[in-house]
Amino acid sequence: MVRPVFCNLRQPPRDRAWKSVLIAWCVVLTSRLAIAGPLPQHWVADGSDWLIHVDAERLGEAEALNPLFDALSASSWGASLVDMGIDARMDVSGITMFGTVTRAEDAKGETTTILQGGAALREAIQKHVQTHNGHTLVLRKTYQADKRISAWSIDSLAVHMALVPLKVDPASVGPAKLVAVLSDNSDTLQSCIGLVLAELPETEPPDEASKQCPPPGSVLFAWAKDLDDAHPKLRSELLASADGLTAHLGYREEDGQIVVFAGVEVQGNEIANADKMVSALNSVVEFCTERASKLAATRPEILEMLPLIEACQISREGSIVKLFMHKAIAEAPESHLDPTRAQREAAATPRDGDI
Repeated sequence: MVRPVFCNLRQPPRDRAWKSVLIAWCVVLTSRLAIAGPLPQHWVADGSDWLIHVDAERLGEAEALNPLFDALSASSWGASLVDMGIDARMDVSGITMFGTVTRAEDAKGETTTILQGGAALREAIQKHVQTHNGHTLVLRKTYQADKRISAWSIDSLAVHMALVPLKVDPASVGPAKLVAVLSDNSDTLQSCIGLVLAELPETEPPDEASKQCPPPGSVLFAWAKDLDDAHPKLRSELLASADGLTAHLGYREEDGQIVVFAGVEVQGNEIANADKMVSALNSVVEFCTERASKLAATRPEILEMLPLIEACQISREGSIVKLFMHKAIAEAPESHLDPTRAQREAAATPRDGDI
């Protein structure tokens, strides 16, 4: 099962996971939410407490952001993908994860992961199911007529999985697109199948998560609420005091330059100590600076991250603590586009209707 950056599959968000997210935003700030992988908000289940979206396709096209991909690949989330035989750089164009926070000792948080891809993703999921002795999950009658949808349960991993075809333009060419849905709750899985199959709604649903939109050009976006209600209480004062959190990282062209930008906003609760929250966020940035300097001893390219980390500005407005970064990188835009993905896709063989 893919364990997202924010949350262990069967446990509430832990400090180390959340700290790794903040570090990813601060340490690895190197160097259209584009058509390649915009946040599909209508896929997110109602009642979700947190969300993270990665535009893996566009992120993979930015050579300057390779260290970010490396960091994600080295995380527990990346290791889970590798265990499933999935290469995030080649097999997945978009990743959307969401779930709930555990609020009581006898409660259970839920996690759902949606991976966008093609034939390689399909084959990896099918092999994963076979390796772990998965069995067929009986779908709701609404979906049984669509023979292209496949679903399984893997009891040993306490996970349910489905492969769902994406609607495409009949005139389009190239490999068939699909999504893999993974969830520890079978009802949520089946509901998500319906969300994926549904047409894009004319208006966004009134769910709170849907009100949060990443800035254009973002390749990473995260949103969470009620972290202060998590059980057990988070050890990080920054997060344990957070009533809400949003974060984004992206890049875009401005005046002929590539600009990397990022933002983290933490809304403290009524009893939060905003000064301590600012201090905690400053500590994260300081850690990032030290970490980047050490890594540069064996990876000189990481030295390019230091000006970006130093460009991070931290401020507070009442109980809201913010991190902001906006920095142009010197290299020409062409050097930041990785042609390898396009070459791989051009060489791929379409498999229409084969889900």
